[in-house]
Parts: sequence; structure tokens; C-alpha cells
Amino acid sequence: MSLTFEDQQRERELDAVTRQLKSVGLSETGSVEKKLLALIEQERRKNPSLQYHEALKLVARENPDLVQRYLDANFSGLDEGLTEAVKKAQKALLDAVDQKIREDPGLPYHEALKLAASENPDLARRCRNAAFGGRD
Repeated sequence: MSLTFEDQQRERELDAVTRQLKSVGLSETGSVEKKLLALIEQERRKNPSLQYHEALKLVARENPDLVQRYLDANFSGLDEGLTEAVKKAQKALLDAVDQKIREDPGLPYHEALKLAASENPDLARRCRNAAFGGRD
């Protein structure tokens, strides 16, 4: 069966998110992550016009315990030792991403992140340094 253009685009978006997770050392082999990805894909199949970030928000709203287990398993301790300045930079960058998505609701999350980072290079640098063990 041949995939439609929209399905191919969704696959590319999912692949991009998976690559991003792997790039920061997160494994996709965990059962919690597999369950979350399956639920996200299920939401996107029910509503083909749904962007990845929108499906993720729906899944998170409907499965808060599962999401918390995922966060605990993969991100616990990441912010230990971060300065308040780095935490503020992370929040500001995420706020900029949210603003990009509000301005263009069809914009995929990863594209919004790229735009926000390119428009706020200092914030992006602080976040990148913190994510990879550096301190700002």
C-alpha cells in the first residue's frame, strides 16, 4: 500500500522527533515510550489533519500518569544544577515556540522550534549547553 503525501509527511515528522530524542540519549525501546508513540499515532490516524504536537497534547491530557512515568524515566535530574538563568532561557525559548505555533497553527513543532531558536540564538545556545552538560 502506498502512503499518501500527508502520511509521508507525518512519518517524516515522527522520524524527526525520534532522531531528536535519540540525539539527546533517550531510548525509544522503553515500553512507556512505545505506548505513548502508539497513542499519538492512533490520534493522528483518527484525525489525519492533526499535527504531531497536537496529538501529543491530546494524549498527555488523556493519559497524565503515563506521561509522568515517561518524564520520570527519561528526564529526572536533567535540571539539577542548572542556573536560574538557564531555566529562564529554557522557558523563554519554549514560550517563543508556543508563540510561533499560535501565529501559524499548521506549523509543525520541530519547525517552530527551529524558527524560535534561529530568532533567539542566545536562548538556544544556553539551552543547548545545558542539555549537553555545559553550564551557562
